[in-house]
Order: sequence, then structure tokens, then C-alpha cells
Amino acid sequence: MENEAIKDMLSQGIMLMTASNYQSAKECFESVIKEDSHNLEAYVHLGNACANLEKYEEALEAFKKTLIIDNSFAEAYFSMGSIYVLKNIVKQTAIVY
Repeated sequence: MENEAIKDMLSQGIMLMTASNYQSAKECFESVIKEDSHNLEAYVHLGNACANLEKYEEALEAFKKTLIIDNSFAEAYFSMGSIYVLKNIVKQTAIVY
């Protein structure tokens, strides 16, 4: 997939998220990651799609992969903290916030 096609797929996923079509958005972001395994934006959006589908473990994995690529990506920390709050995991919440 060419760079422009990757951007288009990412944009499509974002539009699907806006329309609350989280499963289809998740599939778009997974396609982007398959082609560009270092795409931070795709990982964060994948995590958010999974969180909206209540697939919290998958969401956490996506955010963790974001941080492996760039450990200063604040949105990933914030999103992980939000999931830990939802799951009532106080110790982990304090670490990432």
C-alpha cells in the first residue's frame, strides 16, 4: 500500500470512529498498521476503537505499542490511564497519569 493509500485508510478509520462504527474503524487501523507498523496515529486510534468496543486489553496493547515506538507520546499515556480508571486499577492509573 502506498503512502497516500495509507493516509486515506487512516482518514477513513477516523471518519468511521466519528460515525460510531468502531468495528469497521478498528479494521481500518489494523490495515494501516499492517502496512506501516510504526504509525503512531493508527495505534492510538486503534486503541480508542477497541476501548469503545469494550475490548480493553486490546486497547491497552495498542497504546503500549505506541509507547514502544515513542515513549513520549502523551495521548497514549492518557488513554491507558482512562482505561485503568474504567477497570478500577488504581495503582496502574497513578503510574500512567
